[in-house]
Amino acid sequence: HRGAGIGSQLLSALEGFARQIGYSQVWVATGGHAVDFYQKCGWKLTETIIRPTGEIVSILMKPVEKA
Repeated sequence: HRGAGIGSQLLSALEGFARQIGYSQVWVATGGHAVDFYQKCGWKLTETIIRPTGEIVSILMKPVEKA
């Protein structure tokens, strides 16, 4: 389903819900190619963590604009 816009729609719904319940920002921990996707959707990389297993985890954040 890559390229169909489903992921972007889900993020938009998440941001809308977060806005409705009063959140000022949303966060995600992910890895791999997903980091590029989130950044294309306006998320900012805030931290990269290397777990004891060697797995690289990226922490991203996006401010939620008030309606």
